[in-house]
Amino acid sequence: MTYWREQGLDLEAYNTVQSADDIEAVAAALGLEKIVLYGTSYGTHLGLSFLRRHPERVARAVMVRVEGPDQSYKLPSQVQLQLERFAADLAADELYAELLPDAVGTLRDLLAQLDEDEISVEYTPQSEDGASGDPVELLLSPWDLRVGVSNELGDTRARESPAPALLQLSRGDWSPLAETAYSERSGSMLPAMALMMDCHSGASAGRQRRGGHGRLQQRRPPHGHERRARQPRVDQPRVLDGGLGLPRRRAAGEPGVRAAAL
Repeated sequence: MTYWREQGLDLEAYNTVQSADDIEAVAAALGLEKIVLYGTSYGTHLGLSFLRRHPERVARAVMVRVEGPDQSYKLPSQVQLQLERFAADLAADELYAELLPDAVGTLRDLLAQLDEDEISVEYTPQSEDGASGDPVELLLSPWDLRVGVSNELGDTRARESPAPALLQLSRGDWSPLAETAYSERSGSMLPAMALMMDCHSGASAGRQRRGGHGRLQQRRPPHGHERRARQPRVDQPRVLDGGLGLPRRRAAGEPGVRAAAL
């Protein structure tokens, strides 16, 4: 957070309420009596906030891959469900049913192996212009596999994509994890906007309990997957940004939404 503030960014401005009001301001400035909303993923979260705050401005709305008002914090059980669907898809495939009869069990075994053994891979980074850098050796950890699989399963349209890589890993070829491992160690900065939008969206007390903040949920993933585990945990904002309930509109001069532990 210090880095972004030193660049002069107002992190408190990155929240869904202000973004929804920005859309309203643009529509008003353009003289648009009605608009058609279209959003995917976070765009649906923003679109729903706009619908709550400015319903009179919307003629129609199209929402794809909806992220509801209380769904910014992803639940471990959601990842587990994706894993089970992925494993079921493989079991129904004539080829993979034989090659990977127990995908979830294979993942569990691979995680145990990464936890117990020192396993390294070599990766050659490339610059934006395509030039190759010096090869680097990376010591893998269970975290690399968790991140890699979670990223692949995060998009339900690509559920089958981890299958070839999982097969390689099960045969002792760890190269599919090289790029993920390098990215995780390269010190790349998370986009301020994406991070702060999630932080400001918050989560209800019930959502936090289901996500493991308090009593553990019943469907705990057997291999420890936690989607978006890289996201820093912050205290719930003083005023949630439109994701929960029906927040009042701020009066002129009232401080913006703030995360308490930035």
